[in-house]
Amino acid sequence: MDPVHVRFVQLLIAEILGVILCLGGLVLLFLGAAGKIGFLMQGPGVKAKLTNASPGLVVAIIGVVLISFSLKGTIRREEVGPIIDADAILKGFSQNAAALQKRSTALSYSAAKDAILGPDPIRKIVSSTNQLQHAETLKEISQKAYGHDEYWPLVALINMDRGYFDFGKATAETSIPAGQYVEIWQISRFYGQTSKTILALSGPAIEAANEELLHLALQRAKLDVPALQDRYRAQELTLVYGQADTSDLRSVRELAIKYYGDAKFWPILVWTNSDILKGATGDTNIPVNEQLSVLHFIQ
Repeated sequence: MDPVHVRFVQLLIAEILGVILCLGGLVLLFLGAAGKIGFLMQGPGVKAKLTNASPGLVVAIIGVVLISFSLKGTIRREEVGPIIDADAILKGFSQNAAALQKRSTALSYSAAKDAILGPDPIRKIVSSTNQLQHAETLKEISQKAYGHDEYWPLVALINMDRGYFDFGKATAETSIPAGQYVEIWQISRFYGQTSKTILALSGPAIEAANEELLHLALQRAKLDVPALQDRYRAQELTLVYGQADTSDLRSVRELAIKYYGDAKFWPILVWTNSDILKGATGDTNIPVNEQLSVLHFIQ
């Protein structure tokens, strides 16, 4: 059975049982059921003790607790993408790159990229660029990036248009000088997914990242946008920093709802506009003659 349905049934049963116990307790109180019961309830932040309570009252309280539990329970579905064998995919990419290298005709980078990844818009890779601290061969770069030196044809293809070497004549021992930048592809955790599916899959990650930004804002950490963007790029989250659209909005709280989906994130806006919103709260009106910036995630 679907875990979401199971959770729903559990909460529904708890609520029905709570109602039954409440009604039963009230009936016992109305009938004047005799007896005295000692009752202790203790939980996170809650402690209650009843001495010589009537059975009806105890049963009713248990019912109220169950109802409260069921109303506070949450049901949430998180999309989970397919399991990806990244190494197998990279191996296939490398084999295709080696086959392309053996062609006698000239090959442009865009054509080579389409031959490996395909022209379709679905996401397959995440690209990063690193500067070499010392001269390295293609197989050394491949070993460091992928754990396999035999994937060097893929490294060669990715960097074929940088002028470091002739792709058609490159070998595993072809060296790239120190100080040069090398592009590396890694397999995306959203491999083969459309933008709509990626949005659903990345939702929980964006929520968690917003909580991290809120924590930094409350701690009044130094705002280092490039460092934050690099940090979240590694998680395949795109963090943008730009001009906020404040049209038809009155307060900072409303602006937080627009960009983060929840008013509680208003401190992020104060953090990123500390010169304009110094000392502001969620209910502070948006300055009419000032342009605010916003730091938020997009997909």
